[in-house]
Amino acid sequence: MLNNETMGKLRSMRLTGIADALEEQEENSAYREMEFGDRLGLLVDREFGRRRRNRLQRLVNGANFANSSACVEDIRYDDDRRLDRNLVLELASCNYVRHARNVVITGPTGAGKSYLAQALGQSACRQLSTVKYFQLPYMLEEFQMAGHKGLETYNRLLKQLVKVDLLILDDWLLFPVSEEDTVVSRVFRKSLIQTIAP
Repeated sequence: MLNNETMGKLRSMRLTGIADALEEQEENSAYREMEFGDRLGLLVDREFGRRRRNRLQRLVNGANFANSSACVEDIRYDDDRRLDRNLVLELASCNYVRHARNVVITGPTGAGKSYLAQALGQSACRQLSTVKYFQLPYMLEEFQMAGHKGLETYNRLLKQLVKVDLLILDDWLLFPVSEEDTVVSRVFRKSLIQTIAP
């Protein structure tokens, strides 16, 4: 019989996946027929899966997608969209992220560029890469507000963005950019290049 103290310790150590799986094993007599190593393997698998799901959820939440349900599996390849399925699947592998390459998605308004970008961002999250999604006007606005708060705040925001594995900038130059925004862009670009350069 399972000891309540053991369950309490598991939960206090935040091993809730193991605790839940252990309770299930205790309630189901079929598990008693299994070898100890097999049962332990199932417990560890449950905990590993729970932690991976939690980490994925944190990455998706942290990305701030406008459409958090966008995914590569739901992309439509209708003839009028002229999307190359093989190219999209190659991009979904996120090799471009690992090699610090840029991807530019172009097309007319309503073609699904934002959805595709966010679906690729979701793929990167699934591979446990950090992602940040911004509509360009809002990113520039954040930089302006940080700049007004002081150099320390500005630099902190800059460092946060430079650390991200994949930065998605949507609505690129859809609206006029002020002179102050171009200064922000130059500083950000210079910082990014210094980070990527060997």
